[in-house]
Amino acid sequence: MSELLAHPAFRDVSGIVPMSGFSGAFVAVINSTNEKTRRVRKSAVDAKGSIRLFDQAKRQMALLKVLHNVAHVPAVLDEGTIEGCYWYDMEFVSGIDAVEYLSIGTRPKVDSFFCQLASILDTLKITSSADEPSFELNSKLNRKLDEIDTLTTGKFHAWTDLLRDTMSETEIYLSPTFSHGDLTLENILVDRSERLWLIDAIPSPFNHYWIDLAKLFQDLEGRWFLHRKRSLSIALTLVLSEKLVQHVVERDAHYLTYHPVLLGMNFARILPYCTGPEDIKFVTNRIELAVASSEKYRSRK
Repeated sequence: MSELLAHPAFRDVSGIVPMSGFSGAFVAVINSTNEKTRRVRKSAVDAKGSIRLFDQAKRQMALLKVLHNVAHVPAVLDEGTIEGCYWYDMEFVSGIDAVEYLSIGTRPKVDSFFCQLASILDTLKITSSADEPSFELNSKLNRKLDEIDTLTTGKFHAWTDLLRDTMSETEIYLSPTFSHGDLTLENILVDRSERLWLIDAIPSPFNHYWIDLAKLFQDLEGRWFLHRKRSLSIALTLVLSEKLVQHVVERDAHYLTYHPVLLGMNFARILPYCTGPEDIKFVTNRIELAVASSEKYRSRK
């Protein structure tokens, strides 16, 4: 809190309420200039984090345009740089995240939530990422796994190698689509009118909506929300996971061949940020479970 209050991006604003953020950024609710409304300000902690945060703001603005007919994304209201630190302000959304919403939702509410989510995925699937060439998926995955090995000095090579061994031997080229990059249940807010808002879009290892599918399975199958001591019933996550699998089978069954390695890679991406043995055990266990699901998902194609 004291670091945030002393940061130049928050020095001259009022009504500061800190929020949980992510590595390299401070996040807080603040009063707008006229003091009548609230907004959320994100600022890089230092100049080194500015590029990443600038990329996030750009992706958020683009996502707002892509999804304007099917979902909501907070508008970027203002931006700037102070003492080398990039910051931007966005709409404050009065709502709860999808973990909380689903934990108290009735079956009709859960079904409505999934229908909106399915529309988001369908829109991302058909939205090309302009001017980007097709890419070979295994190359992108190997590059990310190499990066993880470098960041962790090879400490987790047993699990990154396990994921490499899980990849299909057949090369597959994908045409880039737009993607959120971190479509977890905690990054989906539900407002009082039960409309979905997507927050915290980030750059991902490659631009394709398969990343977003894998992120959703990270929660529904891997139960990632448990890392913050939150809960959803196993029955509910199984229902939603099966609905998502069925959605994929009907629209893009080829994803299922790559599901185990994509899901496992999402968990592997967390390894450099694990803070203790409990975190490491949770993440490596999820990688192993993802790999173990290979035959099950390939048989659903």
